[in-house]
Amino acid sequence: AEVALGLLDTADGPRLTCITRDQSEKKMAEDQLRLFNRALECSANGVVIVDLSYPWLPVIYANKAFERITGYTSEEVVGQNCKLLQGDDQDQPEIAKLRAAVKNGIEATVTLRNYRKDGTMFWNKLSIAPVRAGDGAITHFVGIQSDVSAARRASQELAEHSARLDTVFSMSPDGFVLFEQPGRLVDVNRAFTGMTGLTREELEGCSVEQFEEMLRERCDPQLAYYKVGALDDPEGA
Repeated sequence: AEVALGLLDTADGPRLTCITRDQSEKKMAEDQLRLFNRALECSANGVVIVDLSYPWLPVIYANKAFERITGYTSEEVVGQNCKLLQGDDQDQPEIAKLRAAVKNGIEATVTLRNYRKDGTMFWNKLSIAPVRAGDGAITHFVGIQSDVSAARRASQELAEHSARLDTVFSMSPDGFVLFEQPGRLVDVNRAFTGMTGLTREELEGCSVEQFEEMLRERCDPQLAYYKVGALDDPEGA
């Protein structure tokens, strides 16, 4: 409770007035606000809030994770537009998608190139969402960002590795066939089709048993034949 005391001078002498106000809801709201602020400060993701009441959409809040990811302090970005993070790299199609989302008042998620204060580039996965007032009007946008540079590099390296393996598979002078569970042929290289005279159309999708039959027909019946399906079990050859 909030208690306010006042002194009144009356004909009968001084009197005290006492006014009390129930502050329970206000206190609960303040506690909840402090909890939300604490949660934002503890978040591993960068959080920014921009104000739509100004045409340049200034940042009015940036948390500690934002500072860690970008190298900019909160004081340096408050009042600035988020395009500060794109530098001169403004022609990214993802930026147009973000602008359209803000214009239409909808959520959006993009991955774009951003630049830290020291100029180093990082891949930023950014999700934005509108904040509405009680009357439904959009007053702010919240942005949640995370540095996905490591994941992006890993994905690119995996793609490059797969491309190299595909090149080896297709260009090797050795014949290769690839089976997957449950024993269906899914790929074959040109060397194998050249050796056997079988076509890719004949081979793709065939079972191990069908493959065995086609291969056996092309082997010398006077020589021992080792079943492909038993190669992991020498006793079953």
